[in-house]
Amino acid sequence: MSGPAPYLDEYFKIAGELLNSNLQQALANPMELLTNPEKLKELKAEADKMKEPMKEIVGKSFDHHDTNKNGTLDVAESKAFFQHFVDRYIPFTTKTACGAMDKAVAAQMEMLKGLMGEAANTEEAKKQVAAEIAKQKEILIKQYAERHAAYEAKKDELNAAAFAVIDKNSNGQLERDEVIDAFFPDSDKNFALNQALGLMTA
Repeated sequence: MSGPAPYLDEYFKIAGELLNSNLQQALANPMELLTNPEKLKELKAEADKMKEPMKEIVGKSFDHHDTNKNGTLDVAESKAFFQHFVDRYIPFTTKTACGAMDKAVAAQMEMLKGLMGEAANTEEAKKQVAAEIAKQKEILIKQYAERHAAYEAKKDELNAAAFAVIDKNSNGQLERDEVIDAFFPDSDKNFALNQALGLMTA
């Protein structure tokens, strides 16, 4: 980690909880939700309620990075904010992707057991699956490490692009509400911010 940013640590803690929310669990079986739109609406509302504290957390992180306490983030302060965010986003996303792979493989193995019986449950089959999972995880870890390295190599350019995404009134300062809006997950502004930082592709 590049430095202390306790509220961003809280931010990613909630992000992890959202990934294990009832909505995400239900999306693993989308056909059930398609036949029960009220259930989908209920689960979305539940997930939105879980996300709501993130606004306050981002606000506190803003205050933490507003080192001169003038109520805005200048370019230098925003650079520290972006660096702290990226340094947490990459390991979080790497861990999340590897965990999702484990879940997907476990589900596939259960399906194969139903189709092939004990032939899918032999030690040799398990070893082959484990080896393939390890190989794919190595690829994922390398991809995210390269993304982090790419940010470090071009961070002045990428930070400037992220600053422009957030600075909606173009006054050269980041306002508190602008930052909160940009870091609120799953919003269009949040996607644009992550793309500007090189963390996501369009």
